[in-house]
Amino acid sequence: MNAFNALLPFCRIDRFKKGEVVFTPDNPRVGMIVDGAVAVDYLASRESLSLTHRGTGRVVGAENVILGSCPFTAIATSPVTLAWLAPEKARGVLERLPHDQREVVLAELREAVSDLQKELLERIVLRELSARERILRTLRKLIAEEGRAIRITCTRLGRLCGVSRETTNHILNTLIEAGCVERQGQTLILRAI
Repeated sequence: MNAFNALLPFCRIDRFKKGEVVFTPDNPRVGMIVDGAVAVDYLASRESLSLTHRGTGRVVGAENVILGSCPFTAIATSPVTLAWLAPEKARGVLERLPHDQREVVLAELREAVSDLQKELLERIVLRELSARERILRTLRKLIAEEGRAIRITCTRLGRLCGVSRETTNHILNTLIEAGCVERQGQTLILRAI
């Protein structure tokens, strides 16, 4: 069970249309996605870095509770339902929870922040690599998570790496010719990467 559920009875539930602003630095929120997806721009500058959070139970805005603030904007990338609280109200609710339950919720929020920081660091590092290096690094990560047979489209792999579908396809074909990768439909079987 998602520890955020302890906060749900105190949450407001709103539905946002695709393209609507979900929250901003001036209107911070901590919430849980009920359905849909939210894109969060973590570096509000020319060097923008946007990550998409999707899936039921995904916590967004945990930084507002754990770190006290986080200057980002979130936009619905699809129709999204969000159960949310203002950070001050979330902290107040946490204070009233029994100690054990409060520690579980705080641990989940800390983990969400830690996972986000790791993902942001990985994305920043990836931006400095060539397209080929990004694809190889992403494939290695997928091997570690899913094993040697990975079901993924060129479009999805390209999105994960920040590389166009055409470039991804070209690099995969090069890896296939070199005997590093075998393609069976949408499944990639990785030999030696």
